[in-house]
Amino acid sequence: MIFASEKMAYDGNSYTSPLWQLDTDNYAVIHINEATGKEERTQFHTDCIIYHMNYTVEHCPERFEQLVNRGEILEYLETFEDKVLDAVDKLTDCWKQTDKEYLLAKENGDTLKEVGLLNMFDMRAKEIVYRDMVYA
Repeated sequence: MIFASEKMAYDGNSYTSPLWQLDTDNYAVIHINEATGKEERTQFHTDCIIYHMNYTVEHCPERFEQLVNRGEILEYLETFEDKVLDAVDKLTDCWKQTDKEYLLAKENGDTLKEVGLLNMFDMRAKEIVYRDMVYA
């Protein structure tokens, strides 16, 4: 699905295309730079953005319509991505500092166990954070 802003880019002769677009099938924001007239495309690849776009399109597409119309969609998605990734990292770091099994594996140099636990912490953190942030 493509959300397009009502405001159009002007090429000097006519209004040609929407100034802002959100392509939720390709997880990209497309913007026409008014100073240069060139199209700028920002692609997103993280799970949190992909899942958030899919959820929002299905449950509250008007959120994206408003953000695209106001020209705030790129800033919103970049800030959202940073906040989600920070929350996951903070939760994972907390578990790294307090989990007895992880600390023991690290102390004993059991790299395989340590990495396995880190992967589990990351998956658990995403499950918690995504539920509260991505699917909201």
